[in-house]
Amino acid sequence: MAIATTADTTRIFFDRTAFLATMRLGTLESILAGAGIEAEVYTMATSVGIDCKTRELADVAALLKQHGLI
Repeated sequence: MAIATTADTTRIFFDRTAFLATMRLGTLESILAGAGIEAEVYTMATSVGIDCKTRELADVAALLKQHGLI
């Protein structure tokens, strides 16, 4: 089994319409920063996503579930 390094990243995508109806991008950035998770929030033509370090994926997923985003 491979071990994740700090350079490894995972990308989580959301349905943009549902995401924006629930939360603004700036709010999500604040929540992640407040939790000490270094993630970049960005918008694309049809999706919203987060790039996070693979080793932080469990923390990011738990936080997003807590806020009802996944």
